[in-house]
Amino acid sequence: MILCPEGQVSNELTPNRDKIDMIRRVLLMIWSLQLFLALSKIVVSFWLCLSELIACLILYLSITQLNFCNCVGYIVLSIFNLVAVIAFIGNQLCHNIDIIQVNMFKTVVCYATMGFYSFSLPIAFQGYKNFKGIVYDMLLSQTNCEQEFVTRESNISINGFQQPLKISDLEPQSPNEDTTKVESFSISIDDINQSLNTEIDLQDAI
Repeated sequence: MILCPEGQVSNELTPNRDKIDMIRRVLLMIWSLQLFLALSKIVVSFWLCLSELIACLILYLSITQLNFCNCVGYIVLSIFNLVAVIAFIGNQLCHNIDIIQVNMFKTVVCYATMGFYSFSLPIAFQGYKNFKGIVYDMLLSQTNCEQEFVTRESNISINGFQQPLKISDLEPQSPNEDTTKVESFSISIDDINQSLNTEIDLQDAI
């Protein structure tokens, strides 16, 4: 998960672009210094050099992919490297070895490593917090979009089962319509009376 994240974060979904770009530039400067420091450590110890190169790789992945897991891996590995350098210097001092007279270059590299990690670790931690904030904001926006989609779909399904009343059904009928109905009813009664009178006249005639 640390070295193989799912994908790179899109620029459109990244909040606070100015702050993120500033942190990326600072981390890129730290990466350049650490790469130079790692190549210099090959004189001190091959394993320390290899560990620094791995830390450079993790930091580069963190810069390019804005992945906070890479920042965690870089911080942990950098702490191990710092402890190893301190142990190396302490071992030399315990054996009463004047490391300045024995190898001036090793001494400079070791002290430069301690000074380098004194400011690279806090900056890496700031990068971790900001990159994690990006993921949190993306998840929050995705959750809001899903909630809006579910609400919209539920409203559509509810409205599909409802048949709203028409306004024309609620309006009262006009008086002209009532008059027309009364007139048609009276005409039909007159027709019936006329037909009955005709039948009575025929019977009388017979």
